[in-house]
Amino acid sequence: MQSWSFWEKQAFDNSDIAIVGAGIVGLFTSLYLKKKFPSKKIMVLDRHSMAAGASTKNAGFVCFGSVSEIQDDLKSMNKKEVIDLIRMRWEGLKRLRSVLNDRHIEYINFGAYEVFDTDDDYGQYASQLDFFNEIVEEACELRNCFQPINDKLSDSLSKNQIYNQYEGQLNPVLLIAELRKMLIQLDVIFLQGAELEDWESGDRIKIQLKDKPAIHTRQIVFATNAFTKRFFPDIPLTPYRNQVLITEKINGLAIKGCFHYNKGYTYFRNVGSRVLIGGFRNIDLENEQTDSFGLTDNIQGALESFISDKLQLKSIIEHRWSGILATGPKKSAIVKKVDDNVFIGVRLGGMGVAIGSLVGFQLSELID
Repeated sequence: MQSWSFWEKQAFDNSDIAIVGAGIVGLFTSLYLKKKFPSKKIMVLDRHSMAAGASTKNAGFVCFGSVSEIQDDLKSMNKKEVIDLIRMRWEGLKRLRSVLNDRHIEYINFGAYEVFDTDDDYGQYASQLDFFNEIVEEACELRNCFQPINDKLSDSLSKNQIYNQYEGQLNPVLLIAELRKMLIQLDVIFLQGAELEDWESGDRIKIQLKDKPAIHTRQIVFATNAFTKRFFPDIPLTPYRNQVLITEKINGLAIKGCFHYNKGYTYFRNVGSRVLIGGFRNIDLENEQTDSFGLTDNIQGALESFISDKLQLKSIIEHRWSGILATGPKKSAIVKKVDDNVFIGVRLGGMGVAIGSLVGFQLSELID
């Protein structure tokens, strides 16, 4: 094991608050804590050079819920719970955009669309648009959120879609990069490439790192989302892998905006003149229930088939990747105080862009 230098030990050991996880939640938690306690030594550690769970590998959807998702949620949640969930997502998005400059994170408000296989599929949701709009208005004070439109994407999909004028898209890596810049200016310390192996409570919490000497902190925050079971095995959280691909540039691409399909299990958007598409974990839930990165032929094939058969586009795939998200028996995030010095903010439910800033704020409010 390589030992710390005198300078490294001064920088990394004996922090006041250590945040494990340098994703959206971890960075926003650090930001709010540093503003709350400007004189405290706050350190962010992550096993990767940059957060690599879902924060930098998501599709960059600035969304808070499609009509099919809302209807599906109402099967397992009451109306108030659904309204509270949507409100949390919207408040998180507003908070994110109040902290970060839209231009710096490539935020674009192209809106979002829900697409359906047939007009009959579309009809079961279109007939309830007044109800869905009432829910969103009560949650977010947004009027006429969902609107029916006639804008055929291809002959394999319904000519009718449901449009959400309030959703957009962004670049998730720029989001993380902008937060890091802000935190460095505030003297938050970063320890990258530091994998937490174990930790021990005490007057000072001991953090054992893989292939590195232990460090100590007074308080610790776990912002590890899908990887949290490694430290808290009993937490009600299930990791899922989401696979994604992106095409090369497509001349004359008409797709512009974010698109939801099949209750959000499949999603796609334009990235300039490319098509990014992800999802289909629902066709192989058993194997996709994992916190390991990777690609599989069946899901990658389903993504490619959707582009060629449903969108009817001829394209060359430029790049493929996967990210890890966390779900659970409830869609709400877990934000809690484990004891006086240990805190967790996890289980973002695939909505880290929407609620990550708010979870970070809620965590900062728990810490004295």
